[in-house]
Amino acid sequence: MKNRIWHLSAFWLVAACTQSPYPEKGTTVQFEPATPPAVAPAFVIDYPESVEVLEGQTLDFGITASVPSPGQPVVTAKGLPPGATFDSQTLRVKWSPDYQAANDDRDPSVILKTWPIVFNLATTADSKPTINRTTLLIVRDVTRPMKLNVPATPFLLEEGKPYEQTISVESEDYPDGPFDIQVKGLPTSAMVARDLTSKSKFKITYIPSFRDVSINETTNGVNP
Repeated sequence: MKNRIWHLSAFWLVAACTQSPYPEKGTTVQFEPATPPAVAPAFVIDYPESVEVLEGQTLDFGITASVPSPGQPVVTAKGLPPGATFDSQTLRVKWSPDYQAANDDRDPSVILKTWPIVFNLATTADSKPTINRTTLLIVRDVTRPMKLNVPATPFLLEEGKPYEQTISVESEDYPDGPFDIQVKGLPTSAMVARDLTSKSKFKITYIPSFRDVSINETTNGVNP
């Protein structure tokens, strides 16, 4: 039985090898890869992540937008600061911030403000699909010079008579102050104090004594 099984196995082995697995003649079938369906271009907004402007200057920047054909882009903007405009046809933002745009009345140390502007892109072909992109609009404070109003002409003092002079401070950024001033070169007994009637005024008070006045013995006299 073992010999018969061995001969049978050899027979099938020889029979399997009598035909070439690579025939010279035959039909070759080629399969072309399927062409993937066309993908419509995505909604696109080309925009700056942030823009900066100083108080008193004019800001003017634009964005671009595209949507799949045959639709046309429809862009809106939200979160614009007061006075800023967005043109939906030219896709440009314009703003001329005043000198209070970066200030905070509750905190004089604030030197900038940030406004997040959200651009929304839709298409005329369909009202459902939209995308949003945000640009940070930063306005920085510009400190305008203050004006100190002091006497511009010399004045005459008499011994023993009180003298009082008002000094005022003007600031377009902080019209109500509060202010503080330092005065150098005053006589020892002179005093500078805040005017209680105004947040922007100070008073210099002084009573010259006989020790404060010196006599110049060289004088230019005139004939009577």
